[in-house]
Amino acid sequence: MAVMQGQLNLVALVAACLLCLALNDAKDTSSIARACAVTDLSPVWIEGGRSLMGDDSLYPEETPEREVTVDGFFLGTEPEVTVERMQAFTQATGYVTLAERPVDASLDPDIDLALLAPGGAVFSPLQSGNISNYVNWWSFVPGATYLYPEGPQGRRAAPKEPATQIAFEDAQAFAHLAEDACQLEADGNTAPAWRAAPLR
Repeated sequence: MAVMQGQLNLVALVAACLLCLALNDAKDTSSIARACAVTDLSPVWIEGGRSLMGDDSLYPEETPEREVTVDGFFLGTEPEVTVERMQAFTQATGYVTLAERPVDASLDPDIDLALLAPGGAVFSPLQSGNISNYVNWWSFVPGATYLYPEGPQGRRAAPKEPATQIAFEDAQAFAHLAEDACQLEADGNTAPAWRAAPLR
C-alpha cells in the first residue's frame, strides 16, 4: 500500500507540473492569476534562478553539465487536474486525450504494430534487469487512460485523485479552457458546461 501511495504522490507531482507548465506557457502572469482565481487553483510563485543541469558522470544523453537560468514559474500545491475535472472537461468539449488516440504509424515506419493502439506507459515494479535503466520500470499498456491508468483490466481511477495518462498537450488544452472560462465569467457570461464538476 505504501508503494501505491508513493506512486500516486509521484503521479500527482507530475500532473501538477504538467498543468503548471501549460499555464506558464502563456508567459502572462495576469492571465494565469485570473484562471487560478476562477478555477480555484492555488499555485505558488517560484522565483527563477541559476542551476546546474545535466550530468557528466551517469548517462551520455545527460551531458554536458552546464549552468542554466530558469525563469520564475507557478507551481501547484495540490493536484489540480483531477480525474473528475478531466472527465467533465472531456465530456463537455469532446476533447480526446493523447492516450486515447491511436498512434500515427507514419511517425515511425518500423514501429511494432502492437504499439499503435491507444494507451500509455504504466509503472511496473522491476522484476529483473538493470535497475538504473528507467525503461525497465515502465510498460506500454494498450487502453491505459486517465480513467483506467493501469489499463482496462486495472482499477478505475477515483474522482478526486490526480489525473494520470495525460500528456503536455492535454494539460495545455485543459489550462487554456480554464483561462477561457475565466474570461467568460469576467464578462458576466455563464461558465462553460465543463466547469459544472465541483472544483473543491
